[in-house]
Amino acid sequence: MAFNLTLMLCDNMLVSSSTLAAEIFYFAEAMARANKNPMPEVEIRRVSPNGLPVRTSAGFELTPTHSINEDFSSDLVHIPALWRNHALPSKSIRRTFHGFNSNIIVTAPSPPLVLVFVF
Repeated sequence: MAFNLTLMLCDNMLVSSSTLAAEIFYFAEAMARANKNPMPEVEIRRVSPNGLPVRTSAGFELTPTHSINEDFSSDLVHIPALWRNHALPSKSIRRTFHGFNSNIIVTAPSPPLVLVFVF
């Protein structure tokens, strides 16, 4: 059984907030295997609100693998940091993910902040 990680993508996001999350999970998986520790395979989905590519704050275009409207399960949902966005949209996050049986991590660039919503 795989560990399902969903990386939310949105316009103006900091590209490193999602790419770093993916690298960390892949690294953890590789280290567990190298040390012969059992760990499920990490499956990462990149999801945008409408399934279309998004443009990051640095001008990179990221292509999602899924739309948020598709039916899939997630063990963890990562919400990216948004440049100069100090007010985290927790109400819209809760509304968007209502019904998800997941943990949700929200990151913000400064000050360093991580929020975890458990539904």
